[in-house]
Amino acid sequence: MIKSGLARLDKILGGGFAEGFNIAFIGTFENDHILLMHQVLRSMLEQGKKILLLEFRDHPKTMTEWLEFYGISYNKYILREQLVILDGYTNMYSTRRVTENNVLSNPLDIPIVTSIIKDKVKKEGFDYVVFDDFTTLYALLPNRSVYLRAMIRFTNSMRSLGAGVIGALEKDVMPLADFAVMMMPFGYIISVNSSDRSITVLKSPYSFSGIRMSFIYIKTPRGIEVYMESEEAMNLLEQIRSSLRMDEKGRLWIMDNRSQIVINSSEASLIETIYEYLGGKRSKTPLPLGKKGKRGLRKVHD
Repeated sequence: MIKSGLARLDKILGGGFAEGFNIAFIGTFENDHILLMHQVLRSMLEQGKKILLLEFRDHPKTMTEWLEFYGISYNKYILREQLVILDGYTNMYSTRRVTENNVLSNPLDIPIVTSIIKDKVKKEGFDYVVFDDFTTLYALLPNRSVYLRAMIRFTNSMRSLGAGVIGALEKDVMPLADFAVMMMPFGYIISVNSSDRSITVLKSPYSFSGIRMSFIYIKTPRGIEVYMESEEAMNLLEQIRSSLRMDEKGRLWIMDNRSQIVINSSEASLIETIYEYLGGKRSKTPLPLGKKGKRGLRKVHD
């Protein structure tokens, strides 16, 4: 099993990604799915995998600087030639043809691009071929159905060369039918929903009944992180949610206990009120319970 770098995701996957299966990361324009994909790539590199990365979305320098902002650096892997980046961006938009090493001469010519990839995989023995974003070429090519068929053939053909395919895709760019076709060769499909900050395993060759297939994430300077790491915390949250109720007077209860939602501003206001009423010295001592009267709890120390 190949570890993803997120313990929660590995648990859902039954220990990690099984080798021999293609992996797709789908999401929206916020690119959280692409960030998660690169975190998985870094984890794969740490486990000794050799990766060929195709960059069509941005210039490779822009892409690596963006990743470094979230704590992902590829520098040492590039120096070791464990990671090779093919630049499909420069000649897609350049006013003159650039012929530097690892710069694709004609990135919109899919037969030439796939031929170059296959040649590199045969000669250099890459474990995975990664498309930073499938959607870019889909949007730019005039005949999208041809592109879909070519990508499916290419993705399936990589297995005969001993390599897997990993790719990111913005699902909202494609019609549902094209999206479904594009996902056909992938054994794993990981969905990253930036609107509700959830990561869901939509497809896995090895799934387990009874295990929650999604979890909440946050984006930090260290990249994508699980919001609640432990299963116990998730279970506790579910128990609290199921025990909440509101009575006819609008009061909130957790089972038989009266509850109140406190935010920073209301908490600060409560502290200020106690301080003003009791004074600085007495406000620091524990408050005794008041006696209950007709108007509720009487003021303490009255």
